Amino acid sequence: MASLAADNEMLVGYVDRSGRDRVTVGDLESELPADSIQVMFAGRLGGMLDLYLRLVEVLGATARVERTFYPALDMGFLDVLHPEVSKGEALTFLQQRWSIAAADTIAIGDNWNDKEMLVRAGRGLVMGNADPALHALGLEVLPTNDEEGVAVAIEKYVL
Repeated sequence: MASLAADNEMLVGYVDRSGRDRVTVGDLESELPADSIQVMFAGRLGGMLDLYLRLVEVLGATARVERTFYPALDMGFLDVLHPEVSKGEALTFLQQRWSIAAADTIAIGDNWNDKEMLVRAGRGLVMGNADPALHALGLEVLPTNDEEGVAVAIEKYVL
């Protein structure tokens, strides 16, 4: 586990919960199945930020690289996806499938991988513990996770 930052308990716990969905390979390019829908990288924040910048530069428009960074935990995740795949696309798909107007949807998020979903929802709500740059989107900011921000949103907008 040394390569997984064994001293970062949050990261180790997250990766361990991935169970059979997690695959470790020696050479990603040669091992990656043609029908893969997602490749995820996890590690210490500094390394993930460096990798994020390299992946965006190398992959360009051929893939979407979503970042989820937790500075307080020194933990970061990168999801490499098909360029047309995002939480925003999923929300739009569900709105259309169930004939729900965008104005009648709520999305709650706390990181960059939530951005498109937040702006496509009729009401995008950002968790108080989110990256401050997400707060700059001008969306309503909820209390933090520890302050039960999701419950506050449900009580205010759903019940």
